[in-house]
Amino acid sequence: MPVPSFDQIMLPLLNLIPKDGTLTMKEAVQELRVFLHLSPEEAAEKLGSGQSKLYSRTHWAKWYLEKANFIEPTGTRGTFRLTADGKNLLKNSEEAIKTQLEEATDKVAKSSSQRTPRKKHAGIAVEEPLRTPEEEIAQAFSLYQKKLEDDLLAQLKQVDCFVFEEIVLKLMEKMGYGEGTKTKKTRDGGIDGIISEDFLGLDKIYLQAKRWESNKVTDREMREFIGSIATHDGQAITKAVFITTSDFNSAAIKAAKTFPHTKIRLINGQELAALMIRFGLGVQPAVTYELKKLDKDFFTKEDE
Repeated sequence: MPVPSFDQIMLPLLNLIPKDGTLTMKEAVQELRVFLHLSPEEAAEKLGSGQSKLYSRTHWAKWYLEKANFIEPTGTRGTFRLTADGKNLLKNSEEAIKTQLEEATDKVAKSSSQRTPRKKHAGIAVEEPLRTPEEEIAQAFSLYQKKLEDDLLAQLKQVDCFVFEEIVLKLMEKMGYGEGTKTKKTRDGGIDGIISEDFLGLDKIYLQAKRWESNKVTDREMREFIGSIATHDGQAITKAVFITTSDFNSAAIKAAKTFPHTKIRLINGQELAALMIRFGLGVQPAVTYELKKLDKDFFTKEDE
């Protein structure tokens, strides 16, 4: 099973704490991995930040339980225990415990100026897995990135065809493939640009760039490109890139894969926009947020 959301970890975490004993975060994560029947791959799953997903969600489950006064730190580094409220909570039925945990989670979320985690439809509360603040940020960033990709792609479809070819050459250069030159201005399906990967121009990448609104590149356009590659300057061409602001149909993809001796890399509009964002072409920084985390080593005595 995948790693549960932090609100779904809260009850198992409570049950793992000895009634009159303590638990550490390390112990909690290890025991939850077994209790939740997580495979090694699932237990090793990481967030975009690189942090363990299981550890992060266990940490936030613990934080919410502390804020709701169901558990408390013992004063000994890294350990926590059940409070009187936590012990009383566990005396109830599982359904009653879940209801109280949901209510407590919503109360903590509201008091912490976070969005209300439970959505309602037609006045009826709907069960919805909760995300940690880190996951909320990651999701918001992903949505923003997708919106930026769409905006960038829409802009690319509006530029002049020959300007688009120049943009493609700049992108290839930004990606470290060397300086490129445009070939003659034609619309015959032939080569639009050539990238020299080395100073002497002995190793080259041949480009085709099509600024299309919605029509997909077909096998006909792909065969035309392949034909221009096969006959260009009598040289043996081993690398080529076909870029479009639209997409490729299955026949075009098949034609590119089956062409011998030359590896043809296909880049559709969505990937093109993502690459431009990644390499900072046609975009600029808007605002920067820096997330900090606790440095526990700073508070550790050197002789420990």
